[in-house]
Amino acid sequence: MNYEMTRQRVSVLLYARDVASLLALYTHIRTGRATSGAGPYDELSAQTPSNATIICRERGPYNLNGTVLALLLPDKTVLSHQFVTANPVDAQDAADELNLISPLLDCDVDDGRLVIRTLDTGTDAGIGIDGGDACAFLGLDRNTTAFGKSVDVPLVTGQVLYSFIDDNGNTDYSYRYQFIDPSVPRESAFLSTVPSLDVVTDLDVLAVGHAKVIGLDGRAAAGAIAQIANRWEPPSINGRLSIGHLSRVVDRNGEVWFPLVKGSKVELWIAGTPVHRIIEVPDVNEFDLLDPSLVRDDPWGIVVPPYTALPRTTP
Repeated sequence: MNYEMTRQRVSVLLYARDVASLLALYTHIRTGRATSGAGPYDELSAQTPSNATIICRERGPYNLNGTVLALLLPDKTVLSHQFVTANPVDAQDAADELNLISPLLDCDVDDGRLVIRTLDTGTDAGIGIDGGDACAFLGLDRNTTAFGKSVDVPLVTGQVLYSFIDDNGNTDYSYRYQFIDPSVPRESAFLSTVPSLDVVTDLDVLAVGHAKVIGLDGRAAAGAIAQIANRWEPPSINGRLSIGHLSRVVDRNGEVWFPLVKGSKVELWIAGTPVHRIIEVPDVNEFDLLDPSLVRDDPWGIVVPPYTALPRTTP
């Protein structure tokens, strides 16, 4: 999948519910992205960080002398290089030429094929093919892009909320993650998460509220919309105005979760139902949104219109 080199820093929150139980099976969290929820997904992290790499389809030697290759570099500048080595050009000679003209490149050879590779690793390492007549000899397609991978996020005892940064992300992308143990190997089912431009507060001021939502038939209410809104208490956190309304889709297991500022008062409801709950977020890492101890009055707060009759306003 070819993604745009956005250079946009996107943060995704990763929730490890009941981390003590997870640590008995897994050691890390692996993250992936796709241009839509339907996929396909590409991994953004791995056991070890990696470079952005594009491998040419054609094997050397090449007839590259006098041809031009235009590369989109990690900083989004375009490098247009005309090869000067006499034909036939060995793949290693082509790699050496490219490495000499940019400190951002660490090109190499794989089985006689030129490998166009970034020096740096991680999601901020990106490379792209911007064109040039050398593409025909190398077996490259214009607008091909590749990105490096960051290291998997390690699970930590007592920590349920983690942040992963995609340095070439987009808030319109879909993100998912899973828990893994590379040594076994073992991996969990995939979980979805919602991207944002950045986490602007420390994770330790956030608690994760979770709930299980089922239908009348007892099955998971997958696709239902859970919503939560701030009641303006507290009005600010860490010097920032605390506002907002969050909306999340209940997953196929009937589960939904929200990161919430500890100590805030929020209102929770499921779209299409009259049930509203006003709760105070406790000073814990995670909690059940349906816990009746969090509500001082009616724990189920059925909302009804406050009118017995209304005047007619139309003929």
